[in-house]
Amino acid sequence: MATWVTHFRITEELLEKDIPVSKVAFLVGNIGPDCGLIGENGKPTPPKEITHFKVEGKISSESFYN
Repeated sequence: MATWVTHFRITEELLEKDIPVSKVAFLVGNIGPDCGLIGENGKPTPPKEITHFKVEGKISSESFYN
């Protein structure tokens, strides 16, 4: 898994291409999923099923689209 700094750098490169998106929302959306907290049980909160649209252990493009 890439670090949050890597996500920033990739996002910066994409934004230099002048894609038609809100720059702030795009930047936050690229790092937001990895900004949760680790609970007492050692698992992330919110869970990756929510932050990474995982269904049955795999990222679901349909869940992301919805």
